[in-house]
Amino acid sequence: MTLSVALVAGLSAIAWRLGQRAPFVAMGWFWFLGTLVPVIGIVQVGNQPMADRYDYFPSIGIFIAVTWGLAKFLTAFAVGRCSVVIGDEKAEPNRTVMVPDASTLSGCSAWGGSGLALVVAVGTLAMCVARTRQQLTYWADSETLFRHTVAITKNNSIALDNLGLSLLNQGKPDEAMEYYNAALRIHPKDPIARDGTGCCYFQKGQLEEAISNFKLGLEISTNQPTTFFNLGSALAQLGHFEEAIPYFEATLQLEPDDPDAYLSLGNVNYRLQRFNEAAAWFGRAVQGLPEDSGAHRSLSACLFAAGRFAEAETECERVLKLAPDDLRIRTLLARILMQQNRPEDARRQLDVVLRYHTDYPEARELRTSLGP
Repeated sequence: MTLSVALVAGLSAIAWRLGQRAPFVAMGWFWFLGTLVPVIGIVQVGNQPMADRYDYFPSIGIFIAVTWGLAKFLTAFAVGRCSVVIGDEKAEPNRTVMVPDASTLSGCSAWGGSGLALVVAVGTLAMCVARTRQQLTYWADSETLFRHTVAITKNNSIALDNLGLSLLNQGKPDEAMEYYNAALRIHPKDPIARDGTGCCYFQKGQLEEAISNFKLGLEISTNQPTTFFNLGSALAQLGHFEEAIPYFEATLQLEPDDPDAYLSLGNVNYRLQRFNEAAAWFGRAVQGLPEDSGAHRSLSACLFAAGRFAEAETECERVLKLAPDDLRIRTLLARILMQQNRPEDARRQLDVVLRYHTDYPEARELRTSLGP
């Protein structure tokens, strides 16, 4: 720390002394230093104390100093190469000295400066291209990126969490768990790693272990809507529908527009045969997912179970606009029409189903019951 402060102070003193002869050095250095102050960790924003993006704006100052400094050096270099000795006390008496005119000196200076500048520019661009090509290989996908990050950093729980998530999304829960456990060894109170561990168990079908980890995650932080949702899903998967409801509701308190939470509340209430409540939740879900045929299909089934046949018919028609080949919803629509004493309309829907699938058992049974 002391060495760093001394280095910054020394460089600042040098930049200040060069202010008259090379103002671009002072300007570039103090730009860099001044704009870096908000992102050096005095006030941390987010989980990252350091990030490449924090250097983008401050680095403009370094580029100013380097660019103008290089231009001045190249100019001096070119002029130096083109200077000539006009007279020499020790020259031979009969020696003839050729003195170039002003145009020759000007051309020589320009060619020397621009030629060297071109070499430097091309070399710099070549190095940038090579480095960029190498960097692009790390950004091929999330797994590659975070494996590289884990390899070049130490105790990076954020990178470990993201690598675990990438592997989990690929259906590799055992490998993902290794990285989540590594993150927990670094940061035992990491709610994301604890939630990820629960998701690994959930994906493996070990629901009790998943529930235990989700609850531990909520002990660490109650500001994790994903953990509330995952815990509710695990409980519902075990058939604990009543117990799951508060966790889905807690998800909505943190993320009021989460359509998955609305769908889950609709599903658990449907399983509890609270059809009107389920319909209300499914109705909220389709507001956020107007083009989702599955959400409309769930609402249709729920309205039918609640005996709200006219509303159920409307929802079935919406599903068929989104998915005209949905034979299951056409069969449900036929049932709804039969409940409304509209046998002809029901026959037409069932005939469409049997035209596409002659052995559809439910449709065949209903069509037979309606007669020719």
